[in-house]
Amino acid sequence: MPTAVIVSSPRTFEDESGAIIADDEGMADVKTLALNVRRLLHILRVLIAHLAAHLAARHLARWPRLLRRAKLARLPGPVRLRRLFEDAGGGFIKFGQILALQSDLLPLEYCNELFNLLDRLAPFPFADVERVVRNELGRTPAEIFDRFEVEPLSAASIGQVHVAELAARRPTSSSPGTSAWSCSPWPSSGASG
Repeated sequence: MPTAVIVSSPRTFEDESGAIIADDEGMADVKTLALNVRRLLHILRVLIAHLAAHLAARHLARWPRLLRRAKLARLPGPVRLRRLFEDAGGGFIKFGQILALQSDLLPLEYCNELFNLLDRLAPFPFADVERVVRNELGRTPAEIFDRFEVEPLSAASIGQVHVAELAARRPTSSSPGTSAWSCSPWPSSGASG
């Protein structure tokens, strides 16, 4: 029987090695600080790139050949704003979703473009899905499930849903063969069944 597997987005505070695991609490604090600084630097890079694209779009309009080379600068303002939220990650996507509903604060064309953040987000790569599941559950999806769809059923700002099949011989909930696993990159969370 198919199972819904919810995998949290790697667009969060996780690094390539996975969740923060340390024997010493002081070491965990250092790793947390390093991850926070890394996340802050990522956000700053995204903001600077999008600000440069905005300024370039205004000034390069006189030079079409240069404008063609600046991909982000060629995008219209509403699309650039949506891309800014997507590139910055989960919490910023949520903020963009809230702004989409605020037609009293933003022009209508911006709200219409931000509506794409509600239901048209690109899924993250399957390699990230495998990494998050391995970090949370200690094994890859192929080792846990008999069948695990590579293509997600849906994608959202903080995660995506994959269809998987779990054999009845390995039930994870009170109903054999059915389960919803919530996999999160944060160390305090885990699988629930």
